Amino acid sequence: MIMLLALASLVAILCRPAAPLMAQPSQLSFGASRFDFDYRDDQAARPITIWTYRPKELLPDAPVLVVMHGVQRNGRHYRDQWQPYADRGKALLLVPEFSVANFPGAGGYAAVKPDASSVEEGGTPAAYAAIEQIFDRAMTLTGLKTPDYRIYGHSAGGQFVHRFVMLNAKARMRIAVAANAGWYMLPDFARNGPYGLRGSGITQAQLKASFAKELIVLLGEKDHDPKHPSLSRAAGPMRQGPHRFARGEFFFRTAQEAAAKLNTPFAWKLSTVADADHDNAKMAPAAFTWLMR
Repeated sequence: MIMLLALASLVAILCRPAAPLMAQPSQLSFGASRFDFDYRDDQAARPITIWTYRPKELLPDAPVLVVMHGVQRNGRHYRDQWQPYADRGKALLLVPEFSVANFPGAGGYAAVKPDASSVEEGGTPAAYAAIEQIFDRAMTLTGLKTPDYRIYGHSAGGQFVHRFVMLNAKARMRIAVAANAGWYMLPDFARNGPYGLRGSGITQAQLKASFAKELIVLLGEKDHDPKHPSLSRAAGPMRQGPHRFARGEFFFRTAQEAAAKLNTPFAWKLSTVADADHDNAKMAPAAFTWLMR
């Protein structure tokens, strides 16, 4: 009898329905939300949390805003700051969060290591390659038919954006705004990476294509503190200028000169924001105006 009871218990356990696997969402919720995206490369899948905001009124071809966080990897904070602008522009807002655990160090997110081995096939490091895939996933989740996106980043996010334009000129970005970057990858093949293009994997043809993209180098006119606690004072950045405002101007002049030498069209623009220091909230209104042109 005891053996029969034990057998019956075992059968009940074996026949118990398996716990359902965690399913990916089939659609993106309205309002503030999030979804997880598994970026896959030669390493194991690396999860990226996408903080989102979806206004209730979205046309089928509504604008898509991609906002890149800073060095604190605080995507939710940036989503919350940009939510009013998404409402104003009736735009879908996507803020990818590249965690330190899955994308460690500056080279895992906004910087490019000074050797070709750091560049994946196609010349695009991992964090940069993920943006196009995230955009496709968002289109699937929302049903939108928007053909392109507008991308903005502040501080380390500004570093990401200006490099993204050069590394991935075929990306479906409509316009890019890089605000208050701490230092730059200069469009100069004579300079070693990460401060120039030598070893970056970028070709002259790719650089020409990137110059044809609309990139706005957005600088706060009061972001000129040479002792700012998060400002890099390494030798490479210091050669670009004593503070962020000077470095941004130097980057833009270098790009102008490079485009002239290549005899190629140059669509980049330099814009400044009065009374703005190193503060995303102060830069966002001007950035939004550029992005929604």
